[in-house]
Amino acid sequence: MIFIFEQFLTVAIALDLTLGEVMLLPMAGINSYKRETLKDEYAPFLAKQISRTDKREEAQKWIRMLPPETLEKLLSCLLKRQSERSDNEQQVRAILNIMQWIQPISSDDPEAKCRQFEETLFQMNTNIKTKQSALAQWNNFGQNWLKIARFIKDYGSIEQSGKFNRINNILCKNMELQKYSNHILGINKISYICYQINSNIDSINEVKKSLSSMDYKKMNWDIYEL
Repeated sequence: MIFIFEQFLTVAIALDLTLGEVMLLPMAGINSYKRETLKDEYAPFLAKQISRTDKREEAQKWIRMLPPETLEKLLSCLLKRQSERSDNEQQVRAILNIMQWIQPISSDDPEAKCRQFEETLFQMNTNIKTKQSALAQWNNFGQNWLKIARFIKDYGSIEQSGKFNRINNILCKNMELQKYSNHILGINKISYICYQINSNIDSINEVKKSLSSMDYKKMNWDIYEL
């Protein structure tokens, strides 16, 4: 039932319809509309809908209940770079709204909301039907966070970058990112390792081995440390 309601809300927000109007559509049509609205070319329109002040309460409710497999498609769509800078700036506002809204509030289980964000970045740009190792999931988290951070750095304001950093202090508190700079033939190459703090699985030993063999430095989840 929750999954069906999430689909209704996705189509309603994206197409600027009421829930009543969406519920009059056939279910096959709803599934089709949902797939279409999450395509890359709809990113500017979708960003505008998410950023509307008159729809803020409805959009916030929708975002907070999205499962990671839908949330990752939404973020992937909004990270599609557009030819018009104003479209990219609108997408930055939408991305920051999403991240702000999924932060834990007083009535939430903080770990559950952090886990929602973690699972979203674990799954971005992957085949979710393929079971991934913990190392692969952690790497996906780091690479996808870097993608979001670079997008906001390129098209966001100083104020938006600061907001992004503050949100990360909460949503990324269970993860650690480290980087290693290596100069090869005058070219500076940066490698990253991401892992889950306090993980008790064997994969963490592989990570620690890599960290000890090279001069990796801990990064804050901060856009200015890229």
